[in-house]
Amino acid sequence: MVKTTQNDTTRIVIVALLVLNILLWVYIAFIKPDAHSLEVLKAGWRENMNMATQLYESDAYIQQQEATLQQILGSMDQAKLPIVDDSQIDVEDDSNMEIEGLELE
Repeated sequence: MVKTTQNDTTRIVIVALLVLNILLWVYIAFIKPDAHSLEVLKAGWRENMNMATQLYESDAYIQQQEATLQQILGSMDQAKLPIVDDSQIDVEDDSNMEIEGLELE
């Protein structure tokens, strides 16, 4: 009798979890508003969203963003230069300096 009750309880829990999963899937698939609707609300309803879309599609904005990204990437490349400590520097005179195979003038 005890095993039958445990089996029935387990079956009820499994069925309840399956029903909850199906309900959650239906909510996510059909009821939840999509991301574009949320962006429209964030942008200040439809009028502002239309203006924001025009901004993102304009050539001037695209060129400005591209120039900014290129500047950032250029500064990141500058940051990758090797760090030189004093033991690597050999100064022969004021006009000629060598750093382990690199010659700076």
